[in-house]
Amino acid sequence: MSGNRIEFRTGRVSSREMFSEARALMSGHFWIMVGICLLGLLVGGVAPFGVLMGPMMCGIFMCWFAIMRNEKPTFSLLFEGFDVFMESLVAMLIQLGISMLTMVLAFVVMAVGGVALLAVAGAGGGQPGGNAEAAMGLFTIGALVFFYGLIIGVSILVGALFAFTWPLIVDYRLSGLEAVKLSARAAWANLGNVFRLMILNVVVVAVAAVFCYLPMFLVMPIVFGSQAVLYRRIFPAAVSPGTVGEYWEEPQPDLGGGGYQLDGGMADQGAADWAKDDNWE
Repeated sequence: MSGNRIEFRTGRVSSREMFSEARALMSGHFWIMVGICLLGLLVGGVAPFGVLMGPMMCGIFMCWFAIMRNEKPTFSLLFEGFDVFMESLVAMLIQLGISMLTMVLAFVVMAVGGVALLAVAGAGGGQPGGNAEAAMGLFTIGALVFFYGLIIGVSILVGALFAFTWPLIVDYRLSGLEAVKLSARAAWANLGNVFRLMILNVVVVAVAAVFCYLPMFLVMPIVFGSQAVLYRRIFPAAVSPGTVGEYWEEPQPDLGGGGYQLDGGMADQGAADWAKDDNWE
């Protein structure tokens, strides 16, 4: 299936609601999801360049989609992520390539800035009363803060644009390139939703990591689950798959099946109206 034929929704959703709903969905599958996520991350980190991380991420989302269908997640379902190995590998390599290119460009800019700092410091030292060391120190601190902030900001943006890549590969069996392109379009149209959820998840993981890292492994399944819930709100299933459960709602007239009603309606390239909303939650 081509990514251009898949529609997605736009409109504001609550990041706290996504997190709470993921926690509620996982209530009957907590420990097995902890084991699935832990094993998936361990296996994904074995090979270099994230070669195995893509299939494991797809497997984790397969398990979450099973929970949404009122099915039991299993370790065998986790390893079904290898059924889309090539698609996930291509997507992972694209993400890795963009990240590396961003880092290289940032370091090039930093190097050019360093040369400019030396020139400014030399010019200051040749003037009466010029303090070359003080000028060099101030410029260096400012440059480091700016460029590291730039790297972090670009990394967050790249991560946000790739937020729906793995579930799209699982849900629609898209190629790696098609999944990346559609994920970028949908994430850009819902950038406020994606960004707020990313910030919430980062804060939760950071707080959990403070306590000797053990609680971090306990919240990771909920972090992945909140991403799956957000994905399903933006890409609602066409038909409710069977018995209505905790997640699936009765079909809505404008949806054509189970899913969520968003404020923004249907769009294949929705406008990024997140910028107009100052109420973060």
